[in-house]
Amino acid sequence: MDRYSRKHRGLEDLTVSRGLAFGLFQSLALIPGVSRSGGTITGGMLLGFNRKDAAEYSFLLALPAVFGAGVYKLTDIGGDEYAGWAATIVGTVVAGVVGFAVIAWLMRFISTHSFMPFVYYRVGLGILILTLVGFGVLSPQGGAESQPGHGEVIAEETVPAEESAEATPSAEPSEQPSRAIPSVDPTTGWEIDSEVGLPRNPGTGLYYDPELGMDVNYDPVAGLATNPVTGDQYDPMERYETVE
Repeated sequence: MDRYSRKHRGLEDLTVSRGLAFGLFQSLALIPGVSRSGGTITGGMLLGFNRKDAAEYSFLLALPAVFGAGVYKLTDIGGDEYAGWAATIVGTVVAGVVGFAVIAWLMRFISTHSFMPFVYYRVGLGILILTLVGFGVLSPQGGAESQPGHGEVIAEETVPAEESAEATPSAEPSEQPSRAIPSVDPTTGWEIDSEVGLPRNPGTGLYYDPELGMDVNYDPVAGLATNPVTGDQYDPMERYETVE
């Protein structure tokens, strides 16, 4: 596209219809693996804009989405699992300075160079990832594999009868106290797993902790969940009252 597009338009030639076309190309980023900036820059060059102006408008087009997402998440600042205002402000300033420097360098670079180095990088990285997935080094399921799926049965290790008899004490073990676990989580409306004490997120297949407001990793062997932010393990069942 960089080689064959006419590239005769600049930002002064931007109209409402061309701006909408830019936006449609940006929406392609909803497809997994499609770069937002890459899609908008490619779309701009298809519309006849030169390389530099297409890239500049691509970055400008990201501002409403980034600003809107930041405002939306402001209510989470200072929560139990989120950083406070001081860390958020410092992080925002640092990210802004670094982002400005990188974008300034990139704009100078693309003024005299083509996009082919980035094309080679994405194609090479894509081939590498597909190869690693094909050989089983990487899993396309990601974190979902750490938890059993719906209806998945965890295999229990069988113990010979002799060893089981030796390990079992003569006295009958005391019964575990039962817990008052509701069948449905009142916050999300999702069904609670009575053996885990947490509902399962139907979108990700992972267990969801309403108190943390996020998915958590769960070890079915230890019966413990892990806070993905702090790394601390805890028993979700302890939040429910014991029924005598």
